[in-house]
Amino acid sequence: MIEPLQKVLNQQDFLETTKQELKRIYQYHDDLSMLIINFDNLQQIENGQLKQNEISQILQSNLRYDDFLADLTQDNFVILLNSANTSAAINVAQRLYRILSTISFMSHQNLIYPIIKMGIASYQETDRNIENILERAQEALAMAKHQDHNFYRVHPYDASKRASISNSYIS
Repeated sequence: MIEPLQKVLNQQDFLETTKQELKRIYQYHDDLSMLIINFDNLQQIENGQLKQNEISQILQSNLRYDDFLADLTQDNFVILLNSANTSAAINVAQRLYRILSTISFMSHQNLIYPIIKMGIASYQETDRNIENILERAQEALAMAKHQDHNFYRVHPYDASKRASISNSYIS
C-alpha cells in the first residue's frame, strides 16, 4: 500500500489505491470526494515537466496527510480527499485555487498565469466503483472548461444530493 502523499501517483497506482479507499468507505460509511485540477495552458510553458513538478509540490504541501495526489495527464491532477463530503471538497478547491492563482511562469520571455479549472465529485451510496466518481469529476471538469473564467464545478448528480450547494466563481 502506498502511503498518502508520500509521492505523486501515476494514474494506475491512483486507481488501485482509490479502490482500496472505496472499500474502506463501504466498511466505515465515511465520505470521499475527488477533485480534478486542470491547467489549460501548462503545455505552452517551456520546461512544462519542471513546472508540473513545481505544481505537484505546491499541491502536496497544501493537502492533508491522508489525501492522495496523482498526475493524470500533462495538465491534469486528481486528488482523492478522504473523509471529505462535497462541502469539504468545495472548501479545498477554493483554498487551492487561491494558492494556485498566485503562481506564474516565465516562458519565452513572457509571464504566463495558469488557467485553472476544477471538477468535483463525491462518493454516493449508488457508486459501486471508483471509476464512477472519477467519471463524474471529469464531467464536472468538462463543464467548468466551458466557462470563460477560472471556475470549479460540482457534478450535477453530486450537487443534487446536497440541497444548498451552488456552483460559483472562486474569488
